Amino acid sequence: TRMQARPEAVSDRELVVSRRFSASPARLFTAWTEERHLKQWFGPNGFTTQTRAFEFREGGIWDFDMIGPDGTRFTNWIEWREIARPDRIRYIQGAGSDDPESFETTVTFAVVDGATEITLHSLFKTKARRDEVVERFGAIEGGYQTLGRLSDYVEASASEGSAGRRLVTWNLQTLYGHFEGPTPWALDFHMNVWGEELEAFSL
Repeated sequence: TRMQARPEAVSDRELVVSRRFSASPARLFTAWTEERHLKQWFGPNGFTTQTRAFEFREGGIWDFDMIGPDGTRFTNWIEWREIARPDRIRYIQGAGSDDPESFETTVTFAVVDGATEITLHSLFKTKARRDEVVERFGAIEGGYQTLGRLSDYVEASASEGSAGRRLVTWNLQTLYGHFEGPTPWALDFHMNVWGEELEAFSL
């Protein structure tokens, strides 16, 4: 009887990286699933992305190049396999749909102690390939850098958003500067001036 090779342990083929964020799972999920956001942070330090096609749905693809600091282009292809908003995304990544070295990544967004913990869990087809991307391409450090860039992007977006919004308010007061009547919250005089013109203005 021919002996079959023992399957490699899953743990030998895994790569796991995680980080905690102050942003909500929904906000982080959006940053991970819209191309306009992804191009701002996806990839290790110094990398940029250039998209050829993007469709975020189960079965959709993201076809893009990752461009290194020295200008080297790395062809990338992602097919979204599972989308569970805002808890989990699972996708296949490689150089193309027929890449024999493609790998599967699950991204989870979990609330832990009031923060959002993102975990990247990548599963390679062989231990040898997993070891190669770690040793040759620095995948672990690259994963931490990528999550660091996401953190910087989300924090910067939050501060820009709050600083860039305006609050416009109007109120009624008398010519003497009074908002209330003779007693606190006596606002009956407001109704004396309410009419079509003020209604149109408020709308």
